[in-house]
Amino acid sequence: MRSLMLIWMGLMMTQWNVALAAVGCSLRNPDADIRRFFPTMTDYSIHLVTFENQNPTGHAELGQKLGGALDPVYEQADTPYTLYVVNQRNQRLGYVFGTNQRGKYSNIQVIAVVDSMLDLQRVYLQKIRSPLFEVFQSDSFGLEMASLSLSSYPSYQDCFQHASCDAFPVQDPTNGSESEDFRAIIRALAKLHILSETLLLPGKSPTATSRRAMAEWIGNVGGIEPSRLVARAVNFVPLDSVTLHPNESVVLWQNNIESRIFRLSDLQSTPIVTFEHAGQSQLLAWSDSSQTATIHPTDHDLRLTSDLLFGVRLLYEPATGSRVSPILGETVYGGSHISLDLQPGVGVVPAELAMRLAPSAVVFDALTPVTTPPLAAEPVGPVVLVRRTSHSVEAWMASSLRDESDVISRDHVQFWMTLEGFRSTFPKGTLHPTPGLE
Repeated sequence: MRSLMLIWMGLMMTQWNVALAAVGCSLRNPDADIRRFFPTMTDYSIHLVTFENQNPTGHAELGQKLGGALDPVYEQADTPYTLYVVNQRNQRLGYVFGTNQRGKYSNIQVIAVVDSMLDLQRVYLQKIRSPLFEVFQSDSFGLEMASLSLSSYPSYQDCFQHASCDAFPVQDPTNGSESEDFRAIIRALAKLHILSETLLLPGKSPTATSRRAMAEWIGNVGGIEPSRLVARAVNFVPLDSVTLHPNESVVLWQNNIESRIFRLSDLQSTPIVTFEHAGQSQLLAWSDSSQTATIHPTDHDLRLTSDLLFGVRLLYEPATGSRVSPILGETVYGGSHISLDLQPGVGVVPAELAMRLAPSAVVFDALTPVTTPPLAAEPVGPVVLVRRTSHSVEAWMASSLRDESDVISRDHVQFWMTLEGFRSTFPKGTLHPTPGLE
């Protein structure tokens, strides 16, 4: 009997702990849902962030702006909130984010769909237990709620806090019979606007203040599956033995021993290339989402992931599962600490320029036939050239560079990435809007 009592108490404590755990709100079927919201989407990334790690003071601000006590289950400081960033190749289509809101019968899952300008396009109720759920989940009600700007919802505090809804432009579709759930939906949308400004930051460049905060911004990519093939023991052939189209993009690595060229068409199929150079193992990592190429002297077994951190695909070590940022050169998630040096003189340039700058270069000869990988994400937003030294990080707007030969130097680490990614990854870096490489 004592053993049974202890087991029962253990089960009750487990259920109590689960009940007190922070509860987030994510799409049940993101591939289908996001394609329904954005029919022309090609890819999206998923990010889960918390006030606890991103903005601890913002949690108290959330309660103040909502004008009441926060829910002990659905609105804790460590409650994870999900942001979906949706693209059509290199065009940002919009964002999707949601929240759990306590209703009369159970929690209500309210999802906001906004376009790239953050204008509310749709309100989707993923879950609601009301007897009149069909009325609340109707397209007409969702579109009517979406006719208001998301930013206007916090101003209707009298409605969702004090049941004084005369000023609210949308009529309760239940004619007052389920007014508690109606007001809960309005509060959820008010909360979503506050979350967009204090935590989720759609359309902005979040700055990670700690390793935990950075790890939360690691986003899994959906809608596509990029190649993860690794090319090992590769061959290089003389430049004069291959035909490169003058306008095709290549990765050029200029160095003092033997410059090397990699076709982007090959890197789409084999985004990781390991090879020997000057008696040392080298690893080239290509991130199609940021058009970023980096080369590292390392013998670590690293593979490409479908995870993004500020627009750049991460690497992982299969033995430990640790995630490594190729541009930061360090582990951003996981127990094993891996440090990567970056080789200088790496750039993405037209083949014509590569041949002119390095006429004696050798070219990566793919051992397997080049295959067309699934549609891959392309960089969204303005692209910058990043030059990183041991003392500073600087960037130049790609559109402002008049002569691409100016940016190919053996003296600095260089790579391209999106402006949003640069501001997030190197928040203290210097951005030069005009040419002026020295």
